[in-house]
Amino acid sequence: MRANEPVSPRSASRTATIINILLGIWVLISPWVLAFSFPAQLWNDVAVGGLIIILSGIQLAAPWRNQGIAWINFLLGLWLIISGFVLGPPAQPTYFWNQVIVGIVVAIVSIWGTAGSPAADHPVV
Repeated sequence: MRANEPVSPRSASRTATIINILLGIWVLISPWVLAFSFPAQLWNDVAVGGLIIILSGIQLAAPWRNQGIAWINFLLGLWLIISGFVLGPPAQPTYFWNQVIVGIVVAIVSIWGTAGSPAADHPVV
């Protein structure tokens, strides 16, 4: 690909999906890396990170784009933001900021991956 060539919707979708897989891995391991002390925080991040990884992996492996998966990841990103407020005690700002920042990035990347693409770009048989 040349520097001045436009990025195809499929390429943007693939890049967004890979970024979301990496973010999902971070969400999954962040309770141990950042030492969250409450079980609700740990299980929330394990569940949400695992879902982001699984859904993004399905999206990456599929021969077509599925905007439904991207929208679910968008909702998971919103939940991460909300969970920073709901599950993050004031004494633990690390949890709050991790959830809010990662949630914003997951949501933005999920929307970016769907921009300019049809609802489902099924292969022609």
